[in-house]
Amino acid sequence: MKYLHDNDFHVLSLDELQAFIKGQKKVPPRSVVITFDDGYKSNLIYAYPILQKYGYQATMFVITHMLPTSPQPFNANKLTMVSFTEMQQVRDVFSFQSHTDNMHKKKGAAPYLIAMPEQDVKNDLLRSKQMVHARFFAYPYGMYNSRVVRLLRETGYEMAFTTNRAYARQTLDVYRIPRFSIYRSTTMKAFMEIVTGQYK
Repeated sequence: MKYLHDNDFHVLSLDELQAFIKGQKKVPPRSVVITFDDGYKSNLIYAYPILQKYGYQATMFVITHMLPTSPQPFNANKLTMVSFTEMQQVRDVFSFQSHTDNMHKKKGAAPYLIAMPEQDVKNDLLRSKQMVHARFFAYPYGMYNSRVVRLLRETGYEMAFTTNRAYARQTLDVYRIPRFSIYRSTTMKAFMEIVTGQYK
């Protein structure tokens, strides 16, 4: 985040990204979007203070059925989820969108979104959407098919994110937005190549 700040990058909201992809808005050449998947409390413990320091916005795609109502004790050795109470306290930095309600699972090799009956998938998408007032979606495991895209349209989602490593450009299908995953193992050199458009 310090590198982005020191090198005059602009951090876009998902609304700004959507307007850019649809050709409704120009954005600075050095623009990035910051997203987190699943809804872990570690995002609040580690990322929130740094993002707040630099005045950056980010989006958390949450698995809504896993979110507790009230805050849970944080344990770095266990998966602790952000609570609905905490979500209200960090909206100066985070917006919250859908990563399904209870379909971040696989049936064999296929994710639930693809493997489960259509009405079950549709109900899940609606439930998650209602719980966090979601407009945007991230595919669990980055996996989807044309049926999932159709159901997202039918349930009122406006944009969806994959895990395909590529740059977002105008005229892209808004239900197939690529993203670069940044891991603990990602070197600073690799990070710099990604955000400066040099990744091949």
